[in-house]
Amino acid sequence: MIDVTPQDGALLTTVEAARMTGVTASTVRDWISRYGLRVVEQDGRRLLLEREVLDCERARRRSGRRRKG
Repeated sequence: MIDVTPQDGALLTTVEAARMTGVTASTVRDWISRYGLRVVEQDGRRLLLEREVLDCERARRRSGRRRKG
């Protein structure tokens, strides 16, 4: 788990990250393990940095991986 500051940006739940990127929550969990997305523990919840989620989604789109939906 990591410490974050307001400069790190918005935090998202796995479900919110999935909705934002058009993939399933399972896919976001896969990104965490495969691509090292950092997880923030806050108030007992596991949260992701929005900019990291979007960067991961963009990189996968550029590499030819398609979004579901």
